[in-house]
Amino acid sequence: MGCKYTAYFHGVNRYRTNLLIAAMIMVFVGLVVLQFSWVRSTIITRDQIFTESVGSVLQSMEEVFARANFTLPHASGSASPDDPLAALPATGAAATVHRDSLRNAPPVISRMAKMQVIDSMLTIAFAAQGVEGVYRTAVFDRFGRPIFVREADDSSISEFLNQGFRIHLGQNVKPDDLQILYVWFPHQTFDRVAGLWLQLVLTVLLMAVMVFLTLYTATGLRKAQRLNKLKADLINNMTHELKTPISTIGLAAEALSDHSIASHQDDRQYYLRMIRDENRRLTVLVENVLNAAALDQGVLQLVLEPINMHDLLSEVVKKQAISIHKRGGRVQQKFSAEQPIIEGDHTHWTNVVFNLVDNAMKYGGDKPILLLETWNDGNRLHVSFKDNGVGISKEHLSKIFDKLFRVPTGLLHDVKGFGIGLSYVKSVVEQHGANIDVTSKIGVGSTFVLTVPLKNLKPTKHE
Repeated sequence: MGCKYTAYFHGVNRYRTNLLIAAMIMVFVGLVVLQFSWVRSTIITRDQIFTESVGSVLQSMEEVFARANFTLPHASGSASPDDPLAALPATGAAATVHRDSLRNAPPVISRMAKMQVIDSMLTIAFAAQGVEGVYRTAVFDRFGRPIFVREADDSSISEFLNQGFRIHLGQNVKPDDLQILYVWFPHQTFDRVAGLWLQLVLTVLLMAVMVFLTLYTATGLRKAQRLNKLKADLINNMTHELKTPISTIGLAAEALSDHSIASHQDDRQYYLRMIRDENRRLTVLVENVLNAAALDQGVLQLVLEPINMHDLLSEVVKKQAISIHKRGGRVQQKFSAEQPIIEGDHTHWTNVVFNLVDNAMKYGGDKPILLLETWNDGNRLHVSFKDNGVGISKEHLSKIFDKLFRVPTGLLHDVKGFGIGLSYVKSVVEQHGANIDVTSKIGVGSTFVLTVPLKNLKPTKHE
């Protein structure tokens, strides 16, 4: 029942986490849409204001050109019946034009001079209206054929006709003589958002920060969810692991309290040995938990001394002989290293070897076989633990050193452990400046290889 309730509450927490992440994403998307909608609305408004301002200026100028009957001379040199220059204002830009020279100038020169007058008047009018930006002017007939286009604008005729503002020149002009002045702002799109660059940059930065915070929060929630699941699994595993030896010790103590059993030497020794073995098992479990806690707090203290790895391996195998025998397993040794002495903490290296040997036995099936090999490579010592177990899939191989991670076995609890052994192994190995690598294949087995730097040392004997 406990496992069912744990799974139920874990499912509820996962649902809430996913719902919270989905809500955060929706809020973020909404803010992005609102922000860019505001930018788009602002650009459209500025464009409307710009268009209205330019239209107002050009409407005024069209009236001026109409009153003056201001047109450009045709290629034949004929001008309007009335003298347009006489009707221009006597002050301002037109005042600088030499009327006599324009009347007698060739058509091309006359058109250029009149376009300069138009440009000067437009510049003054645009400045008075507050219209900013670079503009270009050209004159076309009613069929879109150019009457006056500057050489620099030859490649932009389509832009004049499609994007330019236009007004008529002159007054009461025959349809065939109709002249249309086009005013084109080549940088209109850039100019209308020029004042928004700071807002746009700040918007983009704000969006980037929001994306980062959203992803960071979602990742944190996912990690917290995974840790909660691992914590629940750890509690379940500890319940299973601790319950068995405690129950066994309790049954053995109860049996010894029976005088009929206590009076028989063999039975008494049997139950005493059972209590001793289960007590040793509890001690190992507690030590693993304490070691994991010490690693979490970063307070793992190393007492460095010379260690002969060949002796250490043989010592651990000897201490686990009974456990190996009970599982029907065996250990093969192939020590080829000529220099097996390293510098390290004897207790922690013993725990490392114990965990790796114990894993090989636990996951080795009915008849586990473990091959221990050592060899030297330059100034390094390699120690290999090769088993014939069930193997580890590629999906889980990269996670086996993660704290509290255990390879999933469904609803079965046929392999004991808390999921902290290999995490502890990796931490101890790395704190000694060494490395641990693993290769595995489903149905074939796994191989763990320790690579430890060597020093010229003499081993210390341990009882």
